[in-house]
Amino acid sequence: MFCPKCGSQVNDGDLFCRKCGFKLIYPEGENVYTNSTPFMNTDEMQVQQKPVEIPASRSAPLPKKTIAQEKKSFVDKYFNADGRLNRQPYFIRLLILNVISIAPTLILYATGGPLLVESLNGVLTFFHIILFVLSILLMVGRLHDLNRSGWFSLLIFIPLINIIFFLILLFCRGTRGSNRFGPDPLELYL
Repeated sequence: MFCPKCGSQVNDGDLFCRKCGFKLIYPEGENVYTNSTPFMNTDEMQVQQKPVEIPASRSAPLPKKTIAQEKKSFVDKYFNADGRLNRQPYFIRLLILNVISIAPTLILYATGGPLLVESLNGVLTFFHIILFVLSILLMVGRLHDLNRSGWFSLLIFIPLINIIFFLILLFCRGTRGSNRFGPDPLELYL
C-alpha cells in the first residue's frame, strides 16, 4: 500500500504515513441513506465501500498544492494549538519568530536611525504582541507533546521559574507513544 500524499510505501494498519505524516484514510465507505428515513441514527445506516485510489509507484506525480492549501498548512503550523510539537520543530519555529521579531527593528534602525524607531514604536509594539501570541501557541503545542495542558504556558510570567520552564520545553523529550493530544510526532517519521 502507498501513501496517497507522498507515494511512499506504508504498512497495512498504519494510521499515518511514516514519511510525511499524512493521515491515511482506509476504504471504510460513505454513509448512504435516503430521504425517506431522515432521522436514522448511525447504527441503522447502510455503508457502501468504495476503493481508494493509490499511486501505482513511488514515482507517480503528486498533486500540486494550491495557494489556499499552502496558506492553510502555514496557518496550521503557527496559528493552531491543537496536536503535539516535538523539540526540533518547536526550536526552529521559535527561532524563526525571534528573527522576524528582531528584523524590522534592525532594518528601521539601520535606515532611519533611532528617531524613526521611536516614531514607529506603537506599530512595532503591536507587531511584537502578535509574535508573542504566536510563540504562546507554539508553546502550547510543545506542552501537549509533554502531555501537559496549555495553561502551563502561564509559567513564563513568573520570574526565574520561566527560565527553568523554557529549558524544559527545549530539552525534555515528549511523551513516548500516543497521549491525550495525539500520536507521537517522532513515530510518524520512523
